[in-house]
Amino acid sequence: MKYMKKILMLGMMLLLLTACGENRESEVISKLSNKYGKDFGVSKLYSVKFGQSYYNAIAYPLDDPNLKFDVSIDTKDENFSDEYAETYICKKISNVIENNLNLTGDYYIFTDGNGPQPYAESLVESIEEYYDLNHNNSFNVSLFTTEENDNLYDYDSLFAGLSYLNISADIYLINQEQLNEIRDYHLETGKGRTDYKFIEITKSYNVNRVEKNKYN
Repeated sequence: MKYMKKILMLGMMLLLLTACGENRESEVISKLSNKYGKDFGVSKLYSVKFGQSYYNAIAYPLDDPNLKFDVSIDTKDENFSDEYAETYICKKISNVIENNLNLTGDYYIFTDGNGPQPYAESLVESIEEYYDLNHNNSFNVSLFTTEENDNLYDYDSLFAGLSYLNISADIYLINQEQLNEIRDYHLETGKGRTDYKFIEITKSYNVNRVEKNKYN
């Protein structure tokens, strides 16, 4: 009998946890949709530690499921913050760089904002408009490729059309297995160069730094 009671209690706890997770997922989607006027999904809800007054999630817009970004919601006052606007602009920057290069091998590019980014009440569509919110914004590009290119390490070629930004790049010349590993991780989490696991994965990769100097 005692064993059956434990099973029933465990089942009830699992049901409560599932319901709680569904409510949090709905809350994330609702807040993002109200803010940006589009549909979102949630790929991960982080567990809430005892005494923690907020919870975190990884979300994505339904029109671009690979664009993962972090969301944090306060459970006391229901304030929330998200990195969608920043992540959206970072992808636009990556697209410009991809168009600047003529890469023939397999590659993967993503961009991170360095430090706190300006608050945007709605989605800022252009890189220039986002830059005008705060000219001190800075960005770092992580470019992973299996083949070298003459323009990879040339600042003016790499950042053509973006020279007004405070921007730099880490160029990783790696093998296919390494490329698959880091691409899969980033597509799953959206985590970049300050993430502990990203650092762990890439610590053995061959990397070269490209940044503006006084001659650029």
